[in-house]
Amino acid sequence: MPKKSSTKKPTTKTIKTPNSVINKNPKKKPKLKIKTTKTPAKKTNKFWLWVLAAIILFAITAPLISNQVNPKSSDKNSQKSEEKYDLEIVMKNFEFSQTTINTKRGESVFVKITNEQGAHNFAVPQLEINSGVLKEGESMVIEIQIPEDAPQSYEFASTFDNNNELGMVGTILID
Repeated sequence: MPKKSSTKKPTTKTIKTPNSVINKNPKKKPKLKIKTTKTPAKKTNKFWLWVLAAIILFAITAPLISNQVNPKSSDKNSQKSEEKYDLEIVMKNFEFSQTTINTKRGESVFVKITNEQGAHNFAVPQLEINSGVLKEGESMVIEIQIPEDAPQSYEFASTFDNNNELGMVGTILID
């Protein structure tokens, strides 16, 4: 009886587990299945959106609520063009170059205000006049209309950043 050749074929063993099948064939590499799942957007994205919205809201509303903008001042009282004027007042830190303006009832006075130092405004609160804040080097002409029933005087001041409390005030005397 001839002998059978004893060539062994590689055997493949498959092990079954509850979740996967692993192939134990030495010549074949096992195939791995990788499951990918989409992760939900992180909660931090919502946080940064709220922060951005708050910054934008602040940037829009800050000038409206600060004392730099006076919604009562009208265009007829403050004219930003270089026009003819009756007198000029220069503003520096905590002082006006002229602290008295003389005028008559029923007349208008055109005052050129120029800011040479710091940030200031020119305001006559009783007449609802406010130039808004002028930076260094800026100037404008303000029309001050004195009513017929005006009192003997009005006070003008730089109300920006409480400059008036530091002595930046003047008087409009009416004849």
